[in-house]
Amino acid sequence: MNEYTLSEIAVGMKASFERTITREMEEMFRKISGDDNPLHWDDEYAGQAGGGRFNGHVCYGMLTASLYSAMAGMYLGKIQPDSQSGGSVLHESGVCGGHSAGDGGSHGQG
Repeated sequence: MNEYTLSEIAVGMKASFERTITREMEEMFRKISGDDNPLHWDDEYAGQAGGGRFNGHVCYGMLTASLYSAMAGMYLGKIQPDSQSGGSVLHESGVCGGHSAGDGGSHGQG
């Protein structure tokens, strides 16, 4: 994990990682969130509802957005206060990129 002081943080810093979202992860998110919209778990429904735009169900948008937490905390790194910051801590996030997993069933965005 990277560690930076506030004076080392600069506009344009980037970090990246890949994560395969599985059906099991989607099901856990479904249970935790209570979002039971069939668009997110029923491939046939999603295909019909999307007018053929989706090749299966649509991954929960908030599940994919939650990966920003991992990006900021684990891949961009822990940000440490320095003498110039007066002890305050800046939370900075990186650029997050990803792709759908062919075997995980997650297609599109939602």
